[in-house]
Amino acid sequence: MNQQPSPTCLNCEEPLLGDFCHCCGQQNLPLKQTIGQLLLVFFGEFFNYDGRFLRSIRLMLSQPGAITLAYMEGKRTTYVNPVRFYLFTSAFYFLVINFLPLPSQDPSSNFPLASQVQQSSSEEVAHGFFDGLNEGLAAADSSDDGTLIQTDFENFQAFQANQATLSPEQRASALELRFLEKVYELKEKYGDTTSFTSALGKEVLKRLPQLLLITLPLLALISKLVFFRRKHFWYIDHLVFILYESTSQFFFLFIQYGIDYVALSTEQGWLETIAQLLTLVWIGYYLISFKRFFGKSWGKTLLLFSWLGSLQVLLLLGVFILFMAVSLFNL
Repeated sequence: MNQQPSPTCLNCEEPLLGDFCHCCGQQNLPLKQTIGQLLLVFFGEFFNYDGRFLRSIRLMLSQPGAITLAYMEGKRTTYVNPVRFYLFTSAFYFLVINFLPLPSQDPSSNFPLASQVQQSSSEEVAHGFFDGLNEGLAAADSSDDGTLIQTDFENFQAFQANQATLSPEQRASALELRFLEKVYELKEKYGDTTSFTSALGKEVLKRLPQLLLITLPLLALISKLVFFRRKHFWYIDHLVFILYESTSQFFFLFIQYGIDYVALSTEQGWLETIAQLLTLVWIGYYLISFKRFFGKSWGKTLLLFSWLGSLQVLLLLGVFILFMAVSLFNL
């Protein structure tokens, strides 16, 4: 089969005058490609095509907030689109932590910021939660008269049998029944803390990318509401800022993960300290980006940064609680 490039564009059928079509921009490649050529085209868009990817990384890391301002000024071709930049970076990060788990650790524990939490603390939290499931809920308020619902039974069937002996106003509501059914299911399905935390960690890790993608527009909305008086900042401007800053966080997390990996592999504790300090470095980076983007004095920047940060943390906390509930119900 002829593998020579076509004299006309295979996409729009216009005559070609070079390696790229002057009408649609498609590169003139053979009709049948090898796997190597396919991968080269994919990664070439990020690393070779006008150097946009590397140029974007260089500007983003060397001048906090500058890439957002450049995008707002109309330099859309010079740098990578913020959505594509975020999706590629986050996907690459989750790919790495899935297939290259930290030494001597469960892969399910390797989600963003996990390296900043001591392993013993996370085990204590998980152990306490699992013990709560195994012991059963001591009591839950009835939806009708406030009487206590006894839940410490061998299984859910025994609990239902007990419910049948109670008067209608003393029985658990439909929502409480659904929750307690899940509690008993988890008690029967996971016999120890390790298997439970491993399953929960895998479920969280699987859903975390979708959670972050859904949360970003909400974070931008809060930013827009805080700066509602600045009419020249549209919602899309806040969203672009959040996207680029989230992308920068993934770069810091990737570096942090690499340092943690080396630290655990070589048992060099001082490297773990450096990895933890990178969190403070990124917060400083975010603060500088915030000041450069919104153009406020340092006093107003610190005030607004603290206020907006508090609101965004509350949002993240609420979404994370909902997210954990969804993860538990999908175990």
